[in-house]
Amino acid sequence: MTEPQVVSSLPPVVAVMVAHEPGDWFTESLRGLSQQTYESLQALVLVTGEESDPSARAILDTIATELPAAVVRFLGGNPGFAASCNSVLNLVQGDSGFFCFMHDDVALAPDAISLLVEELYRSNAGAVGPKLTYWDNPKMIQSVGVDVDRFGVELPIADDGELDQEQHDAVRDVFKLSSACMLVRADLFRTVKGFTESLATSGADLDLCWRLHAAGARVVIVPAAIARHKENSTMSLASDMVTDSNLEAEIVRVQSVVALSSISQVPFTVMQMYLLTIVRVVMLLVTGRTSQALIEVRAMWSLPFGLGEIRRRRDELSEHREVDGSEIRALQLSGSSYVTAYVRRKARQAGISQSQASGVAHEAPPRSSYVMWISLLLLFVIGSRSLFANGVVSVGQFAPFRGSARELVASYASGWWGAGFGQVSALPTGVALIATGAITTLGNMGLLHTLSVCLLPVIGWLGVWRFASVLGTRAGRISSTVAYAAVPLPYASIASGRWGALLLYAMVPWMVHLGRMLVGHADIDDSVVKEVMAEAPPAQWRRWFASLTLVVAVVSAFEPSVLLILPVISAVIAVVSITQGVAVKWVLRWVGVTAGIVVAAIAMNIPWSATYLRSGWWEALTGAPVESGRNLGLFGLAQFDVGNFALSSVTILLYGVVLGSVFLVSGPRAVWALRGAALVAVGLLLALLDDALLLPAHLPEPAILLVVVAFGISVCAGAMGASFVLDLRKARFGWRQPLSALAAVAFLVAMVPAGINTLGGSWSQPSLSLPQLLAQLPSAEADGGYRTLFIGDSRVLPGSPLNFGWGIAYSVVNGPDPSAEESWETPPTRLRDNAVDAMYGIVRGQTSRAGRLLAPLSVRFIVVPIIDGGQSTRSHTIAAPRGLVESLSRQLDLRRRYASADVVIFENTTWVPVRSQLSAAGAQSSTLAGASSMIATDIAGATALPSALRPESAIQSDVVAGTVHLSVPFTSRWKVLLNGVDVPARPAFGLTNAYDIASPGKLEMSFSASLLHTSVVLLQFVAWCIVVFVAVSRKRKKKPTQVSAQLGAEGAVIHMNDGVVQ
Repeated sequence: MTEPQVVSSLPPVVAVMVAHEPGDWFTESLRGLSQQTYESLQALVLVTGEESDPSARAILDTIATELPAAVVRFLGGNPGFAASCNSVLNLVQGDSGFFCFMHDDVALAPDAISLLVEELYRSNAGAVGPKLTYWDNPKMIQSVGVDVDRFGVELPIADDGELDQEQHDAVRDVFKLSSACMLVRADLFRTVKGFTESLATSGADLDLCWRLHAAGARVVIVPAAIARHKENSTMSLASDMVTDSNLEAEIVRVQSVVALSSISQVPFTVMQMYLLTIVRVVMLLVTGRTSQALIEVRAMWSLPFGLGEIRRRRDELSEHREVDGSEIRALQLSGSSYVTAYVRRKARQAGISQSQASGVAHEAPPRSSYVMWISLLLLFVIGSRSLFANGVVSVGQFAPFRGSARELVASYASGWWGAGFGQVSALPTGVALIATGAITTLGNMGLLHTLSVCLLPVIGWLGVWRFASVLGTRAGRISSTVAYAAVPLPYASIASGRWGALLLYAMVPWMVHLGRMLVGHADIDDSVVKEVMAEAPPAQWRRWFASLTLVVAVVSAFEPSVLLILPVISAVIAVVSITQGVAVKWVLRWVGVTAGIVVAAIAMNIPWSATYLRSGWWEALTGAPVESGRNLGLFGLAQFDVGNFALSSVTILLYGVVLGSVFLVSGPRAVWALRGAALVAVGLLLALLDDALLLPAHLPEPAILLVVVAFGISVCAGAMGASFVLDLRKARFGWRQPLSALAAVAFLVAMVPAGINTLGGSWSQPSLSLPQLLAQLPSAEADGGYRTLFIGDSRVLPGSPLNFGWGIAYSVVNGPDPSAEESWETPPTRLRDNAVDAMYGIVRGQTSRAGRLLAPLSVRFIVVPIIDGGQSTRSHTIAAPRGLVESLSRQLDLRRRYASADVVIFENTTWVPVRSQLSAAGAQSSTLAGASSMIATDIAGATALPSALRPESAIQSDVVAGTVHLSVPFTSRWKVLLNGVDVPARPAFGLTNAYDIASPGKLEMSFSASLLHTSVVLLQFVAWCIVVFVAVSRKRKKKPTQVSAQLGAEGAVIHMNDGVVQ
């Protein structure tokens, strides 16, 4: 078939329209081309897909009807817009004309091509573009070109949707034209080798225009030429697809800046981009735009991984670069597009007519969010300034992180848990997570320890802000977040060292937020009377489920009681939902989702979670009970009296907001107000019953249970704030208005104590804590290593205390004070049982030689804490159990080393180091078993072997003939080699490891890891990677099909000569 030939004195133009699954608009787009007044015009329609596709016939029929002279080519796939346009390099022969690239949803005004060509000649430009207006409303501007700053951030010259009043009708240079429609000189397009095909979905237009500038060409907007744009490509996208698109656009932007800037500008520009990203991320986080913050972080993080593509693009650009970077920089927007956009937006908002606000209750203005977050950040910084400067005091559960990240990983993989008396066991998953967290601080464990305490309140505030989006208003989110920050719980927890409560405070809002989305609670829409329930797309639902699994798995790795708290919260929400008419199928989802998450979190923590399959598992989940009761009372619990917090009684006024929300909030928000109030009631009830010992089993400590109350208060405050702004202010005056005013006043007064408590700068952390009192004791590595037995009230004991009766608890740590690895309860061993027997003998007066019973266990010091600086202070002292110090004083082999009102320390005069060579008497006694033989012999005088840096670390030493003793539960996994020859282990004292050395030589002692344990740990690592991948991954777009070469094989189908398009 002979192609059509158009003869004209005008320069030829080939209009290249890329059609991808065109819709109803396609007919009008083709009609716009057919009605062009420009004579020397040829249309080339490139259709994605195969000619054999079912939709191909309809497309061909439409083209044949509306634009019969067009040349049509099927691309055989979807290579993306850039690669499709580059097909003209093979399909069109000649360089004497122009290419007009178009989307399939663009309808040109009849004179558009003529005006573009005319202005291109007049301005001597390389590329020109029309004014883009909205498809359905041509009076609204979509684009008249784009300014770009040096960071590649775009700033449209006209606001999207701005009314066209000819205010942007001047011809002007721009940095970027939209690829929806642009006219480019054919010779220039070939010189720069067209679009960059790797930019399949975004950034191709900015990349092309930047390279045109580098080639010395002008890029000009021609507002007199008009094109209507449907912008179909961004319509009706699911949220995950939008996130994918935004992430890809950010990655392309960052890489384009490095690829297209001159080499002299790159280092400084990259440094500025990183600094800008840090500032942006902070601003995005404080305003609740977490997703965008993560996108920008991921984009900058990906920069090193794109260096290969960046180098390729730089090499191609160097072939036609004609101007240096300084000239291009002059064309770019000075300063930051973000700042300019913000100033423009504020100016536009300031111009809103006052009459629009008359008689209408409007939403809280955006600036109120900034004011709130700036205030909270000031609260956080001022209140935590001493902690950042001097570190967190090791009080309560704030045990320091010891060892490097590599050492912690090695310990976790070894299968030897050195906490307490040590044992062959899976280590808590939290140990591996601490090692992983060290990446964020570049291995600085002290900084990680400080951040792991100080940042948790902020994470909780962000979580509430995110959750409160369900309330549908900014006022609700602000009120909810401020109320959560006003609750004394996080600050009192910092003061008393309750890290588990602090962690739950941070993560419970995120759990409920993800849970409500999984169940189907949609954000409230004021146009709908009832609460809306909605199904999430399967892919999105899987990501939310993986995210919630990840959150609960991480929290349970440190605070297992979350596996009890989460079902309580879910049950309360489910019960209230039933009473408010929510369909049973949605309510049952709370049950199913919670059960699935709990099971998944337990599975994620295998092999450590398997250690809970034993007697005493409930105490391992909830912590040691206080057998005499805590006696905080309802008032103490209601004011969150779990640590030092000034004016905590004033915060009782927060419950006025709870009551107010129940009576004042109406509509769908009333359901959430009732849920919040129910959480407050149930949380307080459980804490009160446990405080009074009225339950058959003890519950987690009050600080843990009160997290439920704190979250419930924030939910009620959010519902109340939203109702106050949207409902009460526009309602007729009645009893609701005075009551809401009282609730608002109570809320404002309740916020005051949090501000006052910032003045000290450390959230009332103690100046002197138990570890500081124990600084007089030798280091953990001294004399072959030793253990310390703490005994007294469980509330003041470090580590993971256990009760053994009469209101007395105990804990065992390596060295003078615990590390973070000793914060979890260890499974029972024979050594622990032997220690309990010794303590029974002390308390009941059955022995005066308890030191000898503890000596093979390497217990050197017995400490009775009285004031720990956290829960027990000088003003509120928890006394030692009655008669305990006297009973210890009666032991003949325990010497009182130090005594004060704060702590009493005894030293065991018969102790032996953890790694030692026993004396002759000790070696003889080690062949016997039972308490009688241990009491009968003083085994003191052992020779210490070198201490190990880590409990599982190997040691080497020169030894003489005798018996080497290792004070750990007997196991054959500890190997001893003498001059390279294996020395078999035997039980010592019926409890520990002994190795009989026949002759002097070089001794090597090491722990042999189990292949099975190592395999399970590797499987656990794979499982975590899979869950993380599902949680953060997005559906990947198919790789563009490479079709340019295929089309080129056909040869040219259009010939472009002077004045002739064939």
